[in-house]
Amino acid sequence: MSEQHDIASKPRVLLVWGYHRKGWIEPFEKLKEHIEFVYLFHLEKPANEVNLSDCKTYYWLDYKSPYQLLDAIRPQRVVFMGIDRVNSIALNMACKHRKIKSFQLQHGLMYSFQRYVEDNNRQIATFEKNGENGNDPLSKEQKWKLMFFLLRTVRWDFPAALPFFFKFLWNKRKYGPQFQRFVKSLNSRFLIPYKYLVFTRSNGELFVERNGAREDDFLEIGNPFLDDFFGKKIEKAGSYYLLIDEPIAYNKEHDFDRIFTRDQVINFQKKLNDFALKKGKKLIVKLHPYSFGNDFYFQHENIEYLEEANIPELINGAEGVFGTSSTLLIPAVFNNRCVQFKIWDLSDFEADCARWGLTQQVDFEHFSPEDICFEDIEKKEENLQKMIQKYMYRIDGKATERLKEALLNS
Repeated sequence: MSEQHDIASKPRVLLVWGYHRKGWIEPFEKLKEHIEFVYLFHLEKPANEVNLSDCKTYYWLDYKSPYQLLDAIRPQRVVFMGIDRVNSIALNMACKHRKIKSFQLQHGLMYSFQRYVEDNNRQIATFEKNGENGNDPLSKEQKWKLMFFLLRTVRWDFPAALPFFFKFLWNKRKYGPQFQRFVKSLNSRFLIPYKYLVFTRSNGELFVERNGAREDDFLEIGNPFLDDFFGKKIEKAGSYYLLIDEPIAYNKEHDFDRIFTRDQVINFQKKLNDFALKKGKKLIVKLHPYSFGNDFYFQHENIEYLEEANIPELINGAEGVFGTSSTLLIPAVFNNRCVQFKIWDLSDFEADCARWGLTQQVDFEHFSPEDICFEDIEKKEENLQKMIQKYMYRIDGKATERLKEALLNS
């Protein structure tokens, strides 16, 4: 029996989205006055579920088909984090069949298809070196249920779903762990939403290269996750340097090793702390959520590790910011001085910052504290404008408003 919903009230939007990270849900929390959001993320309800929103949650495997799911939730819109897994593809297919507008909202910096393939290859090599299989969290039963979830998209008036199902199975077997190449091989509009809501068109090029998206599939809105960084003047505290952490050695949430060793990361953190000590400043590390609870990071009385913080104040108030390729480096580069550490040829943003002279670039492994020089960073206004055009769209703090307009009126 489907849940009752008054269509005349606030429109209901289904968020196929994680709700266990504060940064992920902030734009939606701001729009709850205008839109009724409900969440769909986990396959089954976790024993110790973390839910940072008070919105209603649903679970994939409570439903045998995407149509049954849509009948139960009755959304007017669906917003995806990504449309590249079996369940999200099936739901997007059902949305197309039901003529429900679906959106994919960009939530982090994106790179070219080739860079993603290279990163995929590095990760596969790491798994093989460590004798791992990528820590696949799905049981055989769950995998079977998901395959039938996709199969049940087939309807007499939706015949294209059947050949796609067989293509999905064949290509999945063919490409194995080569995830990016597998997604590209599907070559289907079933992976493309009604609109990609992107920070900028140029930063959404992956969807063209990999998914075959067309120009009219995009809507630029800026970055709603960074609205709070702009439009407010924050005095520089100057008593600390800030490292924006990334899980480049170990992803604790998903329990797998990344590209670098733990000893390499410890040595990196130690050298940054040596730099801060020589300057008479603290080193504050804003932990990535995938690093929460890591017990191998370098410990020193001068280092403070933070899981939660007022991040705009933390970034804008620092004497200087260290990082690699996190999305948080966008406001850090714009509002402060940054040293970027090159870890591999992965980040288009890192390459652009080097080309535009917006950051100091230092090799991750082979540097000494004496190499760091924030004073040499001189950002030209014309190059900041290039960064805005390619990665930010607007710096008016109104991307969330444009998100609302897209969901209500597109």
